[in-house]
Amino acid sequence: MKTKHTPGPWRSSIWGGSEFQRGCVETLAEPVKVVCDIAKFPYAEMTEQDANARRIVACVNACEGIDDPADLRQQRDDLLVALCACEIVMQRCYAATQRGRQSNWKNALAHPIAESLTTARAAMTRARV
Repeated sequence: MKTKHTPGPWRSSIWGGSEFQRGCVETLAEPVKVVCDIAKFPYAEMTEQDANARRIVACVNACEGIDDPADLRQQRDDLLVALCACEIVMQRCYAATQRGRQSNWKNALAHPIAESLTTARAAMTRARV
C-alpha cells in the first residue's frame, strides 16, 4: 500500500455520560494524534460505534508493517495449496505405517504423523473460510 496513513499502534477511547457520548480513534505514541472522532448518533448505538472503532483499530494494528495487506490473502491461498499437498504426503506416510506395523520406525512415526494430519486439516478448514 503506497498511501501513507497515521502510523500505529492505535487505540479507541469512549467517554461521556448516557445523554451524550463521544470518542475517538487515536495513536498510542507520543505525541498522540486523533485519527477520527466517534459520536453518538440517533441511528447507531454507541456500543455499535465503539465495536466498529475497536475493529478498525484491531485491523490497523494487525497490519502494521505490512506494505500491502491485500497480499495476505494470496499468501494464505499459496500456503493452503502447499499444506494440502503436504496432507496428501502425510496421509500416504501414515497409511504406510499402518500396513504390517512390524518395524519400530513405523510404530515411532505413526503417532506424530497422525497428530500432524489433524493439525494440518484443522488449519486448512480455518483457511478455507
